[in-house]
Amino acid sequence: MFGIGRREIVGLLLFGLALAVTISFYLPGVGDDASQGLRVSDLGTSATPVGTGSGTPLADPGGWEFAYQADDGSGGRAETKATRLNLTFDGEPAPGLPEDQWILTAETTFALQPGDYHFVIEYRGSVVVRVNGSAVTGESQRGDLAAIVVPFQHIRGKATIQITARDSEGPFVLRWKR
Repeated sequence: MFGIGRREIVGLLLFGLALAVTISFYLPGVGDDASQGLRVSDLGTSATPVGTGSGTPLADPGGWEFAYQADDGSGGRAETKATRLNLTFDGEPAPGLPEDQWILTAETTFALQPGDYHFVIEYRGSVVVRVNGSAVTGESQRGDLAAIVVPFQHIRGKATIQITARDSEGPFVLRWKR
């Protein structure tokens, strides 16, 4: 009569599940991995037109690591490194990746003084740019080559820039402009 029965246990389990789901919406970084479905439309159009960047222009910091992943569910993957962000592919970037159906994640971490900065990337396709884990901007461009200014503020320590780009048609381009 006063013990814990099935109803109470089921009620507590449902309450715990509801609490876990609610908390997951408030934790930073949970469920927002760009390679797992963050779309440019999720960010809106926050891109700054070329020529209107504020802050100090940032040169290519180098030390890039690239991870390619098939976007067709085939499971194809490849990884490479480069000193500069200057990629052009007219086809597949590596064997086992389907042409015009892959996602690139380019990432670099480097020392940076506190301040306001901006950089420009040139691309064809769609891009989402994160600085220190926060989505800064994203844009989708079909056909023509486009450029986007990425403004950001750095508080302290090392900075991490991550660019997720999707190849969907035609030659792929992703370059650091300044």
